[in-house]
Formats: sequence, structure tokens, C-alpha cells
Amino acid sequence: MKMHKNIKKLLKEGIIPSTLPKPNGETINEFIEKDLKWWKEVGSETDTPELRRPLYKLFLDRFNEHTSKDYGSFDREEFKVAEISGGPFGGILDLFFEKVRSRTQIDLLANNFQELKYKTNYQYEWFTCPAERILKDDNTYDFLIGFNSLDHGWDIKAAISECIRVSKTGLINFDVNRHYVKGYPDRSHYQLVEKEDIIQYLNKKHEVRKHWISNIRGKLDRLEFYWEK
Repeated sequence: MKMHKNIKKLLKEGIIPSTLPKPNGETINEFIEKDLKWWKEVGSETDTPELRRPLYKLFLDRFNEHTSKDYGSFDREEFKVAEISGGPFGGILDLFFEKVRSRTQIDLLANNFQELKYKTNYQYEWFTCPAERILKDDNTYDFLIGFNSLDHGWDIKAAISECIRVSKTGLINFDVNRHYVKGYPDRSHYQLVEKEDIIQYLNKKHEVRKHWISNIRGKLDRLEFYWEK
């Protein structure tokens, strides 16, 4: 598989490790190939924007509830918005952010995802890079969102910092303490994301206005947080 220039750059700079931390232990090429294979063989049938719509809506509704804000306020004609690690389709931006000026999908596999030709309603910038180092300037986006994916990489704290750096406001959720759940590690969950450790980390980020825990299907804790500069 031909490696994208951004991935080559970050490997050379040591931002992307030559071998991902255990329990993964794969090279970045192996990691990308495995994830792309899953999307081609399984994800394209089981994980689509419409199937995800109820989950997206619950996430956005929880944001409204916990912050007394309205996610619709970010769907503005002058806004540049981005989704981090959203997979090969428009996803949450496609379904809930229709008026915005521009939409960007930031993903380690963005250039590969274009090959899958998911149908979306809007034009996107597909930008290839990991969440751990987003090759964009500070405050590039008016709003950034991430749904249940930031823990799929290898350095959750670096990813959080980068998402905050490149955006003026944002909303993200991801699983915590998943390594205590039967079946770990699975295809996309390798990181040891300790709930209390991450909460302490967020508490040190002055941009983070609110964070809360949602319990998913009575099994998983999902940490959700909102920032604003």
C-alpha cells in the first residue's frame, strides 16, 4: 500500500511511532491495512450514517442537556466544521450540519476511504493525518466533533490536545476503561484509557467547559466533553 505523504512526514518526525504501543504492536501500515480491510468487508454493511443516526442524535441531545446549549447553534453558514476519525462517510456532519460553509473529514485513512465511495450529500475535504498530530493551523475550524473514535489511536492525550488546538469549539466522546470489558482488545480498541486519569487530564485543560460520563448499554462508560475558547 502506498503511504500518504502526511504519514511519511509524521513517521520521519517520530510523531507516528514505527511500531504502535502494546497491546497493538503493529506498524502503521499494518494498522491502516487492517482497518481498511474491516471497512471493505464488514463496516460498509453494518456501519452507515443512517444506522448511526439514533446514536448521533442521543450524543447531541446529551450535549444540549449537560451544557444548556444547542448543537444547532454550530450549524451556521459562516462556520468551518470538521469531524475527527469519522470513518469513510459523511456521518454526523452529513446528517446534522447542513448549512455550514465547509466540512472536513480528518482521518488517518482519509485518502483510502475515498476509494470506498460512500454516498454523502455534501462535498468534503478529506484530510489524511492522525488525531495525534493534525497538520492544520491553530483555530482552523469553528467547530470540531468526534464520535466514539479518539480512543482508536495510540495517544489519547495528544489527540485531545490537537483537537482543541485546531478548533475554537468542539465536542467529543470516546470509551474509557474498555480494557476491563470482556473481548478487549478488539479491532479498533487497543489503548488503555483509564477514566480517572483522563478526567484529571481534562480538568487541567482550561478550554474544557464541561465533561460527563454516559453509560452505554449498561456495559461501557463513555466520556464526553465540550470545549470553547
